[in-house]
Amino acid sequence: MDELEARPDISPAVYGLQVKQWLGDGASVVGGCCEITPEHIRHLADVVAGDYDLVPFSALAGT
Repeated sequence: MDELEARPDISPAVYGLQVKQWLGDGASVVGGCCEITPEHIRHLADVVAGDYDLVPFSALAGT
């Protein structure tokens, strides 16, 4: 993890478009991983709000 750096090619806007494609293709769970920042996730939540149910990961524990 110490070697990871931000990827300028995956901006929050670009990531939001990619995630919308995944959702359109049938994904039911999306989120982030390495190099996806809280800014990306905030933007993603804004992009999909109203179109999808947003469930925090913490609410999935035990299901």
